[in-house]
Amino acid sequence: MAGGEAVQAQGATGGAGAGAVAVRAKARDMLRAALRDHLSAGGASTTDADSQAGALAGALEAALYAGPGRSETAGPYRTALRSLVPALRRSDDVAARFVGGELSAEQVVNLPLGELAPAALRAAMAAKAAKKASDEAAWEALQGIGGGTFAAGVMCRACGGAKVVTHTILSGGTYAQERETIQKYVCQECQETWRS
Repeated sequence: MAGGEAVQAQGATGGAGAGAVAVRAKARDMLRAALRDHLSAGGASTTDADSQAGALAGALEAALYAGPGRSETAGPYRTALRSLVPALRRSDDVAARFVGGELSAEQVVNLPLGELAPAALRAAMAAKAAKKASDEAAWEALQGIGGGTFAAGVMCRACGGAKVVTHTILSGGTYAQERETIQKYVCQECQETWRS
């Protein structure tokens, strides 16, 4: 580490101990390495890419350290760093948006984990959410017409009626150990539905 970088690292830590200075310097190096490839691919020379990556990495690390609960280099700081570095290494849009100036350092370090995930994982998560919404819609469409059994001693929570039908449904994953039995109650008088 050059003398100017050592002074910059010490100033960025706010007088923290030597261990924190070393951790933060390592974090800046990891962030710089993750950003350097994106800048080199953009046509910048190696020295320009390295100096620009160093400046951007310093801004990211300072924003990361200033984040809530991250004023120490343990716990949340390291967890956030471990999520951020792989996201910047990928050719996804996070690094491109940051390098292009669309996102500030503060915005990048505060992105939800879902936005830091690879595009394929984001697509899988969206598909899973759509399936869950579809299953929920099918669940809510289930009416008390046909099937089900009258639930003795159960009163409707909306109208107080005693004509309540219960439907027992297996919900959950593909395998039996992932499933759970859910009871859906449907009032035959007011069509109110609720679960147990």
